[in-house]
This record gives sequence, C-alpha cells and structure tokens, in this order.
Amino acid sequence: MLLARFFGAGGATDAFLVAWTVPETAFCLVVEGAMSLVMVPLFSRTLAQQGSVRDLVAATLPRVTVALLIASAAVLLGAPLLVRAVAPGLADPALAVTCTRLTAITVLGFGIAGYLSAALRAHHVFAAPAAIHLAYNAGIIGLMWTLHGRIGVVSAAAGVALGGVLMVLVQLPSFVRHVGLPHPLRVGLPHRAAGCVGRRDRPARSPSAPSPPSSSTPSAGSRRSTWSGSSAPDCPPAPSPT
Repeated sequence: MLLARFFGAGGATDAFLVAWTVPETAFCLVVEGAMSLVMVPLFSRTLAQQGSVRDLVAATLPRVTVALLIASAAVLLGAPLLVRAVAPGLADPALAVTCTRLTAITVLGFGIAGYLSAALRAHHVFAAPAAIHLAYNAGIIGLMWTLHGRIGVVSAAAGVALGGVLMVLVQLPSFVRHVGLPHPLRVGLPHRAAGCVGRRDRPARSPSAPSPPSSSTPSAGSRRSTWSGSSAPDCPPAPSPT
C-alpha cells in the first residue's frame, strides 16, 4: 500500500519489483529451505546426544557465513545480468540494478537469521524466530516512510536490506541466552582442535590429591607412541598467560 501511495504505478515501482525478486527467492531457499531442513535436525541431534551446541556453532557458523557472503556478493556483482534476465526492456534498468544491489544484502541477513532461528527452534524457543517477520517489515516501512521524499524508491530497497539486518538483531538476545556464543578460541577451529581447547580448559589437579602409582603411569615415550598410532592429535601447548 505504501509503495503504491508513494510511487504509484510507474517505472520506479517496476524497478523495485524486479529487485524484490531477490529477497523473495532468498527467503524461500535459505530461511524456509536450507536452514530449516539442515540446521534444525543438526541442532536437535546434538542436543539429543548431549553434545556441545557451542562447538557445533563454532564449527558451522563461520562456514555458513562465508558461503552466504559469496552468494550475496555474486548477486551484487551480477545485478545487471539479473535485471536483464528478469525484466528485459525495463524503462529504468539502472535504477533496478541499484535496488537489486541493495536487496542482495538480504541473502546474508536471511541466512544468518535462518541459522539463529534453527538453533532457537531446536531449543524450543519460538517467540524470537516468529518476530523476524515483524522486524523485516518494520525496516521496510520505516525507511520508506522517512526517506521516500529524498531517495525515492531506493528507500524501499534500503528498507529491505535494513529489514534483513533487523531479523538477525531481534534474535541475538535469545540466541545468546539459550544457545550461547562459542568460545573465542574455538571459532573456526576443527573439532579436533576444539577438543584440545576443551582439555586445556579442564581444571588442574589439586596439589593435595594423591597421584596414581608410578607403575600405571605411562612414560612420555609410550604416550607419544600411543598417540602416533591413533587418530587423536597432539595438542599444541597452551599459550602462557600474560
């Protein structure tokens, strides 16, 4: 309704509707598709097996973010080709390209929002994931209402991009409360390295605790040979505190 009120039925509205195909497609493929079908079962299985959800986040979120960044950059750089393919003969293709490049940000925003929603749903938290639609529309309406007189229909495209960011922000408090952020040392590390960090984080043996008999304690050389024949890695020494 606001789009029709502010811009009517003209070339500017056509340009925005071409760009609108990006978030419409991205939402179905990323939020309702990949993240719901892949990440929700993955988080649920980890919880059922009493595994570490933070380790799972540390192992998957960086990779998901990189993939989404690549996809978002591809849409941004390929906007002229996309506009030509979707709407050949458009009255103002340059405006459509500008709007499409702004809406390309939603590929990243929707993906991260879908990831957070999957984690929260696996923890049986549904209020924050349900609020993403409200946050998305608030971003669109807010920027369109305030900036339509200055930048025209580009305000609607910028509102779409802002709405994608708000979809992430509205879920962050619940995500931190129920899931938690991964340990800084574990971010981007493979599972084996994360296991090393976990062993380092264990409390040291109390000086008063009795030590096991020396006969049952393997020597350094036997420990080294035992590790060399198994799949467990040698953990690098922990950095000394400064």
